[in-house]
Amino acid sequence: MGKLLLIFLLFSANVFADNQEECARIRSDIVRQQNIANMAPRMVNNPMFVASLQAKSANNIADLESQAATLNCNAAFSSNTVIEQKQGFSQACFDTCINNTTKTKDQCFDACNSK
Repeated sequence: MGKLLLIFLLFSANVFADNQEECARIRSDIVRQQNIANMAPRMVNNPMFVASLQAKSANNIADLESQAATLNCNAAFSSNTVIEQKQGFSQACFDTCINNTTKTKDQCFDACNSK
């Protein structure tokens, strides 16, 4: 009985270590996706492309958080890791559009007003 308990404890420790490494990788990937979403308006002049990058990052983060939940490592994640795709007007998008394109204010407003 003692050997079985020892084998179980060793197996559990290895699984726990593997999960910690995977959780760290997921956490790192979430931060990378957040950085992509946050830097997109500064790096890309097209507001529609910015919105697309931010939406893709939000979807990637949701997938990563799902993986984290499966591994039971989501408790280590802050609630700030989620990038919410906001509905409605985006002032940052509008400002970028006005400053970097030849579109009119109406055109920029329409482009930056998600339904």
